[in-house]
Amino acid sequence: MAKLIDVYNAIDSFAPYQDQLEYDNSGIKLGDLDTDVTGIMVTLDTTMSVIMEAKERGCNVIVEHHPSIWTPLKSIDNNIPQNQCLINAIKLDIAIISAHTNVDVADGGLNDHIASMMGLKNIRPLASARAGELEEPITMGEFAIKLKELFQDKYTLTVGNLNKIVKKVAVISGGGGSDSSSLIETYKDGCDVFVTSDVKHNVARLAKDLNYGIIELSHHASEYPFIDFMVNKLNEKLKGIRIYGTTVLNNPYN
Repeated sequence: MAKLIDVYNAIDSFAPYQDQLEYDNSGIKLGDLDTDVTGIMVTLDTTMSVIMEAKERGCNVIVEHHPSIWTPLKSIDNNIPQNQCLINAIKLDIAIISAHTNVDVADGGLNDHIASMMGLKNIRPLASARAGELEEPITMGEFAIKLKELFQDKYTLTVGNLNKIVKKVAVISGGGGSDSSSLIETYKDGCDVFVTSDVKHNVARLAKDLNYGIIELSHHASEYPFIDFMVNKLNEKLKGIRIYGTTVLNNPYN
């Protein structure tokens, strides 16, 4: 029977933990490396509903994208929902492994997967993003509608001329719009539009002033493909283990 260390090593084999970004806290959050694995639940976020779903399906390991523990804990207040999740996972003997930016940046990782979902060809890495080309040019407005449907995201926003012809696309799943550095990098690379999430006002203003395009997906929608991606990867690496993607995690926005 596979053990918790085998799950960690399976992830590390295609998305090395040493490659996670400096600010990140991926890795084992809870659990004994020698624990026998009864099943794995994959999720974007670990919520109480996800923990109970794992228990009901007989899973004693949760593989999450966003780390449950981000900064050092100075206390564990049971009134805080995230602490409640950790406490209940401990009580139920459920281990938690975070696989965040190491999966985002890996060769063949989440950003490559999302770029492929978007129909991009000739995908290549930039310092902080992936860039690729559409087979056929399309207006930014049409491309935004396509992505809205593809990612089932009712929160899609745009910056720039909707009639602009898009051929070359840059993408960062998650919070790539939180500062201007990635936007400037992709603009200088000659991309027509930058697809990302969590775009701050000053970044949107800069794109507008540069006559550059942004298509902003919700953070949840842009990274939700992590679940199926990780289920498939773990099924390739680990044989004879039941692996599920959560069915109870919703976008936190109404």
